[in-house]
Amino acid sequence: MLIATLGGKAQVVTFALDWLLAAGHEIRDVYLVHHAPDNADHRLRRALTLVEAQFTQGRYGDQPCQCHAVPLHGPDGRPLLDLDQPDAVDGAWRTLHQLLGRLKREGRELHLCVTGGRRLMALLAISVAALHFTHGDRLWHLYTPTALRQAAGEGHILHAPPTLPAPHLLEVPIMPGSDAFPALRQLLAASPDAVRALRETRLSDEEAQRCDRVWAALTPRQREVLRAVAGGQRPSDVAAALHITAGTVSSHLKTIYAHCRRTWQLSDDYPLDYHWLRQRFGRWGADARV
Repeated sequence: MLIATLGGKAQVVTFALDWLLAAGHEIRDVYLVHHAPDNADHRLRRALTLVEAQFTQGRYGDQPCQCHAVPLHGPDGRPLLDLDQPDAVDGAWRTLHQLLGRLKREGRELHLCVTGGRRLMALLAISVAALHFTHGDRLWHLYTPTALRQAAGEGHILHAPPTLPAPHLLEVPIMPGSDAFPALRQLLAASPDAVRALRETRLSDEEAQRCDRVWAALTPRQREVLRAVAGGQRPSDVAAALHITAGTVSSHLKTIYAHCRRTWQLSDDYPLDYHWLRQRFGRWGADARV
């Protein structure tokens, strides 16, 4: 089945569907994911009407295929007028999470096209796809040649004519997350907040052991510098907080980087900076070490 993000250009969906069918994919359902503006004359509503009109009595042309509109919903269950607030982003993520999760539980093979609609909606769809996709699923971007794009406007052409350059789908490589990494399956029932929390706090045992080894190799003063950096301070802030010069902080960091390079087995040209330290040792809890 095809899941497509929809904006004001209806042809994004029909061009993608035409290409998939011509390539031999048996698409039996199309899900149109969109926000839900309250203006009846909004271009998105017009696009939705144009796409839905291409499906008659469960068929798309001579193919059996049904169309389903999927408006994004906020945490309160109401359709989202736009993706302009943190709550709206969470609601959109949940809507996509529930849709893809349900379809995968039904054993469906998914084709996800993220060309239409809000850019943020596409990013959210890719985030959810990374959790749910298995090896048979595909992520697509629609390429429409300039001449056809200009002629099509906002739905003036829904099926590419032979007189204009043809559009085509480009596959976007994506790792089927829960299929390749079974540990990620715990996220299939997670909320956006849970995903953020795991991103911030999850540190593998191997990474924690590396942090342990670096910490054990440092002097007390070097640990103070690392603790301050891991807690979010920049090198200049560390110098002021510890009443030492910027050059001394730089010297301590150089030693810390050397220990990290050996422990993580990084090449000499691999860039290390205080952001890298904060990412590793902040989650490890260097700021809480004594």
